[in-house]
Amino acid sequence: MPYYNVTPNALYQSCISNAWEWAEKNDPLTHACAWVEAENIYEVWKLVQEWYELMESGEAANRFPDPFWKDEDYPGKATLTQDVADTFIEELDADFMLEKNRFHGRLAPEFSRLPPHARMALVQEAYKIIKTSAAIEQETKERLAAGEKLPNPTSN
Repeated sequence: MPYYNVTPNALYQSCISNAWEWAEKNDPLTHACAWVEAENIYEVWKLVQEWYELMESGEAANRFPDPFWKDEDYPGKATLTQDVADTFIEELDADFMLEKNRFHGRLAPEFSRLPPHARMALVQEAYKIIKTSAAIEQETKERLAAGEKLPNPTSN
């Protein structure tokens, strides 16, 4: 699966087929959690694409962190410092380098090129989107209780 034209359904199928612990647990909650996680990965991927485009256009350096940021609004996540943001970016870049065969001749984004303030802004946006495992499970249970069918095979 290339890093473009990705859908939650493709991500879900990849998660289920590649994660033996999910594939072996053939219960509806496990599969529903995998679906909610795939949706979350899809949203994160859209953010990654947006920031790559900002870097390519030269606009990323004009993005600044939220001065009113409150770490307590993001329970279960590390306090967001510049060191944490830099580590997040380093790990994001490392993941892209591990998966470089999926770029079909294109270069990895190299988010480490961002100035420190823009790296912090990117990670703040990511913190708003990325769900913890506990949040994924809670959302899944709420959606199932509301009668939603998960996974949703018709969703793109």
